[in-house]
Amino acid sequence: MDYIKRFTTREGVRMSLAVTTDTVETARVRHDLWPVATAALGRAMTGAILLAGDFKNHENVSLRIKGDGPLGVVHVDAFIWLIIYMLLNKYLLLLA
Repeated sequence: MDYIKRFTTREGVRMSLAVTTDTVETARVRHDLWPVATAALGRAMTGAILLAGDFKNHENVSLRIKGDGPLGVVHVDAFIWLIIYMLLNKYLLLLA
């Protein structure tokens, strides 16, 4: 089961911890991704989810990583209600 935990220290420092193993595995199985693509997409997806969770006005976060390797572009859109759109080298992947 995936989860996000948020902590705040007495000094006001905020920290977030995310475990997204099941979500990344669901994306891998659903879209038949190779291990390297799964790792890149999983890290981008986790980062976008963490950033989107901090917004209060139902805004979204878009991360775009442009590489010159076989994966090409990794693009992730995440919303506070955790609907995730992913683009991997021109192929749209949806994980709702």
